[in-house]
Amino acid sequence: MTQAGAYRIGVDIGGSKLSVALVNDQLEIVKKYYRKISGLGREDLFDLVKELIQRALQEAGKASVRGIGLGIPGKVDRDRGIAVYQMMIPWANFPIVDRLEESFDLPIRIDNDVAVAALAEYQLAQRDPEETFSYVTVSTGISSQSFVHGQMIRGSGFAGETALVPVSYRNPECLVQHLASGTGIQDRGRQLLDRPDLATVDIFNLAQAGDRQAQEVIQEGAEVLAWSLYQIICVLDPAEIVLGGSVILEQAGYLQACKEALEPMLFPDQAHVLDHISASSLGENNGLLGAAALID
Repeated sequence: MTQAGAYRIGVDIGGSKLSVALVNDQLEIVKKYYRKISGLGREDLFDLVKELIQRALQEAGKASVRGIGLGIPGKVDRDRGIAVYQMMIPWANFPIVDRLEESFDLPIRIDNDVAVAALAEYQLAQRDPEETFSYVTVSTGISSQSFVHGQMIRGSGFAGETALVPVSYRNPECLVQHLASGTGIQDRGRQLLDRPDLATVDIFNLAQAGDRQAQEVIQEGAEVLAWSLYQIICVLDPAEIVLGGSVILEQAGYLQACKEALEPMLFPDQAHVLDHISASSLGENNGLLGAAALID
């Protein structure tokens, strides 16, 4: 018989996919569910979240689950349980906690999706709380989160949105997001190659096959991502930076190109971080594990 409260449910809502996992007390995934969500409306997305949570509850037995944690893109009001603002999903000012509590009589906690991924990277690696640590996700979008003296930097609720940094003060409408994210690479590649059918992975494949225009898109993205990391380094001087998200995890050469572009930007006293920039060892599961970790 499963012990009461032995499990938590983690929910990771990204820009294009939804993942739900049953997680044990050792923060290990027992069962995982996954769905594409591109194009779903407000209520359809909510119904799908409920459906996958219900499947996880049925797998474990409700009595053995002690709470549900969710990672949601964009700005989140953790105290009121509201998804405030997102670029990629249709949940502006959506009272997600109240809506879920109507269906599930369990504690429910929410946070920004990158914050929960960073929490997993920080907690599970048992990093030194005296050292500054930064996590950056590069997927459909780009965002970051950092820990200083063991505490996550929250700001006024919108800290770490490095996607919104302009690439140049001369063109403030061109943001890091537009060139370095998966969506940015796709849009830029379609434009430059005049092929509206291309997906992000196609552009990487073309670049690896020697297509010069595709290589230009990838190199430009890597340089802009390096510029974004440089902002973090200048402000926080982290001892370590971990990158995750589908673009980093599926395209190892992109992170290497980024590090090569970053190196000449650094002053000697900043160069220490180059040897401590790496891809996530938790892979695509860090958001799920971090969401589950929101439940005590």
